[in-house]
Amino acid sequence: MHAARLEKMGVSKLRFKIFDANVALSKIDRFPGL
Repeated sequence: MHAARLEKMGVSKLRFKIFDANVALSKIDRFPGL
């Protein structure tokens, strides 16, 4: 695999992790009692 392709995969994984964290945070904001 080319380094550029590996880098792209890493970036998309990081973006997905950030998106996942944002979703989790918005859920926590919606239910402050939890």
